[in-house]
Amino acid sequence: MRHQRGVTLLELVMVISIASSLYFFAIPGIQTIILKAKIISAVNQMSGLLQFARFSAINNNINSVVCPTINLKDCQYNDWTSMIMTFPDKDFDGYRDDDEDLLRVIQASDDQLIRTGPSRAIRFHSIGDLSSPSSIRICTSKDQQTMSRGIYLSLQGRVRLSTDANKDGIHENGNQIINCG
Repeated sequence: MRHQRGVTLLELVMVISIASSLYFFAIPGIQTIILKAKIISAVNQMSGLLQFARFSAINNNINSVVCPTINLKDCQYNDWTSMIMTFPDKDFDGYRDDDEDLLRVIQASDDQLIRTGPSRAIRFHSIGDLSSPSSIRICTSKDQQTMSRGIYLSLQGRVRLSTDANKDGIHENGNQIINCG
């Protein structure tokens, strides 16, 4: 008797149906998990940079500036999705001069994420406070409310993260939903 090799049509149809089910149900779930991890990472990076800038100002008894930049020299306030730098501002001009060290940099945000912030530099004074409160919002490029997060700076320079206080899956600042648009 001859021994045949190969797969039957029924086996092939079963494999294709299982593969298509995985493609339509598992892949979107994995993409959501990856996007949520990117947002958490972006929030942690920004929060860490802001806290570092504040402690640097206090420890060195000098103003410390956080701002977006494209050339690691000038602040570009209209584009918080670009690199973000922090530096000691010895002459209080809001620009990084040659004698002012670059303390830390966050790379430009992922193309799936949007960062929005104030239209000025965030300046920590030598005692760690700010001249005005600030906020930075991190959202997806599709502005999915369940993925939006906020970072808030008080006048005292304290960093606070948005929370989902009412447990509806959407982070708020008090009663206001975070909106990047």
